[in-house]
Amino acid sequence: ERSREELLESLLDPSRRVEPKFQSYILKTIDGQALTGLMVSKDAKRVVLKDALNKQHTIPLADVELLQPSRQSLMPTGVMSDLTPQEAADLLEWLSNRK
Repeated sequence: ERSREELLESLLDPSRRVEPKFQSYILKTIDGQALTGLMVSKDAKRVVLKDALNKQHTIPLADVELLQPSRQSLMPTGVMSDLTPQEAADLLEWLSNRK
């Protein structure tokens, strides 16, 4: 369970600390296609990534030129910039009470 401070940090700077299960990957194919997403699976034949829109992409491993962890979180930065201080406090309170 995350503390209120950790939740606030995640909202303000989502790329500062990314949990391994939420690590995003950059994939580039030999024909120039680029994808960024969470790794669903990888085996000797294919890589499956899930993008920020929750769509799965299956790429044959033979077509992959580059596959590396990304330093950026899939969660966009600035998600709290349009909130009032009270809305931000309410969001933090709601998140901290979720079980």
